[in-house]
Amino acid sequence: MNKIEQSVTSILLLCADVKLRSFIGRVFTSFETKAEMCLNVSDALNALKQRQFDVLVLDFDVSQAPEVFKERARVPWRYPGVVLALVRTEQIAQTAGHRIHLVLQKPFAEGCLKRTLKIAHSFVVKDKRAAFRHPVQIPASASMFEQGKYLKLQDAVIQDISYTGLCLNSDPIPPRNSMVSVAFNLPDTREHVDISGKIMWTDPNGRSGVRFEQVTAVQFQKLRNWLETKCPWDIELPLAAASLNDQLRSPVSSIQ
Repeated sequence: MNKIEQSVTSILLLCADVKLRSFIGRVFTSFETKAEMCLNVSDALNALKQRQFDVLVLDFDVSQAPEVFKERARVPWRYPGVVLALVRTEQIAQTAGHRIHLVLQKPFAEGCLKRTLKIAHSFVVKDKRAAFRHPVQIPASASMFEQGKYLKLQDAVIQDISYTGLCLNSDPIPPRNSMVSVAFNLPDTREHVDISGKIMWTDPNGRSGVRFEQVTAVQFQKLRNWLETKCPWDIELPLAAASLNDQLRSPVSSIQ
């Protein structure tokens, strides 16, 4: 378990084949994660309406499997961020025109499915990490570059921070597209960070969104080291040791 409660990638599997479900379920178990399994399109659509999933694994042998993609048009903000299609050679053409991130062609070996799931997880982590905002109240020294000189921003406080930017409260509010410099000490570690960024948005409450533009590798590493203890999506997909040992003892299995 990570320093914080580990966030498990949520997976929806649409598959009617008993043997294939068992095969995939074993691989999911090796990653210490579970999937909600549906046997038909109707059940999958109901599941998508009830909760949000990170990954959709879609077996194109299921009758009318592409119908699931209609749910994307209805609620795009809740649709799984990563879609993995399981197809036979003659079904590859059916994937055209749909937003499918990964295609795994049957038959495939267990090791191939594991590698594909790790890729899918990395896509999810990238999106989640980019969207992660950690709320803080950090006093800062800030200034904006205007007309060839820096103007100090009064009462600057960072209200949230991420891998790509921060929310700054200050007086005055820097105009959109202006460049600002922000210096602050990270809580707990007291590491000093000095960054420059571009104002992407502002609001009437004195807040502005800063997108990092100039951050040295050393400064970013300080921020990364601190954020990784706060962000539940700065983790690798864990492979259970027992599963790895079994893999070393057993021949490679595959599914048709």
